[in-house]
Amino acid sequence: MYNKGDEIIELDAIFYRRIYRGDKKYIDKKTGRPTSRAFTPRPNKDDGKLSVDLSSLITPKNSCGDLLKFTLYSVTLQTINSIELKAIYDPVKYIFNNQEITNKAHSYITGFDEDDESKAGTLARSSKNIL
Repeated sequence: MYNKGDEIIELDAIFYRRIYRGDKKYIDKKTGRPTSRAFTPRPNKDDGKLSVDLSSLITPKNSCGDLLKFTLYSVTLQTINSIELKAIYDPVKYIFNNQEITNKAHSYITGFDEDDESKAGTLARSSKNIL
């Protein structure tokens, strides 16, 4: 098991990325595939980190949450590493309906260059639809 901040190195690791289902910025309406924007950290919000869940620690349904609002794609650590990005284990706690929730699967992908969408594009093209 990993500790918060550890780099994930299991070569067969798979990560889930939750994407807004109905937003044309994230899903190309012609192809139904995610756009590079769906795999790009938001400027001034994400600190260059793309939020994902480590699939071995969560079910697809729990990772996706609201199936009407979101869709779920997977990307492999091999793809992440092949474009010189890293996956970091980062469990988080948050408040939902006045209850503290811990997402033990939360991780992030880091190493993006703000001026280069090619890495995000590679992640989007290599991703596989889960839900």
